[in-house]
Amino acid sequence: MQNNTIKSEYCPRLMGAIIRDKRKDAHMNQSEASGYAGIARTHLAMIERGKKCATVDTLWKIASALNVTLSSLIQQVETTIDSLPGKDFDKEIDDVIAQMEHPNKKKDS
Repeated sequence: MQNNTIKSEYCPRLMGAIIRDKRKDAHMNQSEASGYAGIARTHLAMIERGKKCATVDTLWKIASALNVTLSSLIQQVETTIDSLPGKDFDKEIDDVIAQMEHPNKKKDS
């Protein structure tokens, strides 16, 4: 992982987008997923938007609710960040998150 070039705000934003993507893959809305995880829906919404940094305990609960492993969520964050060129992380992370939100939209070149 490119630790020396990553600002701390990128991981929560990307983790939130990955959680949202996994939740949608599981065909759950936020209320259902948060109920299974035992957390407030508003808390899940803030995590998905990258506005709150979830604790390991909360990430564990969310992963369990979505029937995925915590390690797979973390691995996806690391793999995604490692795949980025690192020239402009703000734009690159925004592009990755936009692609996750709108997978059928073509990426600007």
